[in-house]
Amino acid sequence: MEFVNVTDPRFAEWRKAPQSGPSEGCLYVSRAGDGSGDVALAESADGERGPIIVLSRMSWEAFLEGAKTGAFDDI
Repeated sequence: MEFVNVTDPRFAEWRKAPQSGPSEGCLYVSRAGDGSGDVALAESADGERGPIIVLSRMSWEAFLEGAKTGAFDDI
């Protein structure tokens, strides 16, 4: 399944972790094509018109750092 989200045209190239396999209900990530550094998250189960979450580059990097250091392990 190729994910395409039409809610914000800045996000055209979406990808998911290879660990997700062919199943649906995966989290997709896309970098804005406008040079802003924004990153969007979307869930495939919501379909192409589903909501997306847009993070600034700084927020995305903080989230990744937190995930790598175990900050969310209790969730």
